[in-house]
Amino acid sequence: MKRIIIICVSLFCLALVICIVLGISHSSSVFHHNASKLTEEYTGEYDYFYHSRKMLKDVQESPTEFVTPDDLTKIEENTFGNYNELRKIYISRNIRNIDAKAFIHCNNLDSIIVDSRNKYYISRGNCLIEKSTNTLVVGSKNSIIPKGVTTIGKYAFSGCRGLKDIEFPEGVTAIQSSCFDRCKDLASIKIPKSVERIDSGNVFSQCANLKSITVDKDNQFYDSRDNCNCIISTHDNTIITGCNNSIVPKSAKAIGKNAFRGCTKLSQLNIPANSVKEIGINAFADCSALKRIMLPDGVKEIKPLAFANCRSVKEVFISKSVERIGIEYIIGLQGLANHEVAMRDVFLNCDSIKSIVVDKRNPHFNSRENCNCIIKGNLLIRGCNNSSIPEGVEYISPNAFRNCNDILTLIFPKSLRSISGHAFYNCSNIRKIECKGNRIIEIYNDTFVPDLFFYKKCYLFVPQNMIRKYREHELWGHFEHIESIKVSKPLFTRELLINIASTGMILLLAVIIVIRLIRGRREKIIYRRK
Repeated sequence: MKRIIIICVSLFCLALVICIVLGISHSSSVFHHNASKLTEEYTGEYDYFYHSRKMLKDVQESPTEFVTPDDLTKIEENTFGNYNELRKIYISRNIRNIDAKAFIHCNNLDSIIVDSRNKYYISRGNCLIEKSTNTLVVGSKNSIIPKGVTTIGKYAFSGCRGLKDIEFPEGVTAIQSSCFDRCKDLASIKIPKSVERIDSGNVFSQCANLKSITVDKDNQFYDSRDNCNCIISTHDNTIITGCNNSIVPKSAKAIGKNAFRGCTKLSQLNIPANSVKEIGINAFADCSALKRIMLPDGVKEIKPLAFANCRSVKEVFISKSVERIGIEYIIGLQGLANHEVAMRDVFLNCDSIKSIVVDKRNPHFNSRENCNCIIKGNLLIRGCNNSSIPEGVEYISPNAFRNCNDILTLIFPKSLRSISGHAFYNCSNIRKIECKGNRIIEIYNDTFVPDLFFYKKCYLFVPQNMIRKYREHELWGHFEHIESIKVSKPLFTRELLINIASTGMILLLAVIIVIRLIRGRREKIIYRRK
């Protein structure tokens, strides 16, 4: 009996060991999906996106190696997006369509292999290439772009870690948008003479360590003149890509969209006078080391978000030539009471600004009374931690003071009519607000900090005759403390001065009368003695 029990226990243990081994084998990071199982599981038309995601979930959250099943024909957008542990991908023979974003931000991808029987794609130099167009669809940190490639496709290397330099072979004619976006280790770029088109926008955006950019001197469409470390569009003199070591040449006429975005080591902005006329959307966004923005004469337009998220900037100077800042648009113009003006903030999240100066000769904008604001007519466009709001301002733009955490007190002039949404968003340290006018200032749900604690700690002061209206207001009524503005009486009021003057006149007349009476009496005494 004991022998039978021992044999049974032994068999059980053996079975358990086999199950564990099989389980480990099944959860291996190298995965090849069973095509027959997929055929049974998915019938009719495939929902390819769900199909691909389901394959990944069947394995684990982030496989390091993946083999596409034989019956899969399409890899949808974001199927492998942000799978940072993915290192190797095997493309099966029946894949005929791969979305540009299928492998977006697979930061550690280092090996790409395509089944030799695939009619649509091929892998060479650790690159996934579409045969019919010679387009490089997906690259990796170990990629060497082979000869014969004519186009670098959208998002091909986006977010690729470990990619330090890239060399384009002769024959590449087009580099599409976002293909090297967020390649934070990329240090140098060389553009060959064959390149005819580089998409504007963010081809090399947010390449934080980019230091060297050169363009072949024989290229007819782009150049890096004067060793400027930029890619410049030759026909319109627009800088489309810059880096941490760039020098803006005097011949440049515009700085394009995202040109210097994410250049985190760019500490100075040196633009020659009377050169650049336009600074594009996000042109210097996320330049975290930039401390001063001094816009010289010649700059006419600053487009939205041009300096967004430059959190170290402390000083801003706007020259006399600037005509447009951001995009202005009017919503619901129904007379002045309903006039709202919103503006895409050029300096969004630049929350360390202490000084804003506009050249006094600028006919479009001003910073009157040393207010440390940018004002256009009756619209306050941008303020900072040290701003004061002058009389004459009627409207405050969205995001005007967003994240200005050093503001403790706000004084709104009598002229102020409306404060836009997000104008003082996240200004969490404001403890006193004073509204001087005798009308309710229009605000929105998100004008101030969306936090009940703010409305408990911040005191609102209004004229005595407006207290009830503010307390009953749908939004201003959230403030727990609404009190009357304490008016300090002057030492000499008008009435007091009138009384003093009147009393003085009476006393003066009385003195004159007394003097005349005394003189008259003296004259009588003298006359009698005679």
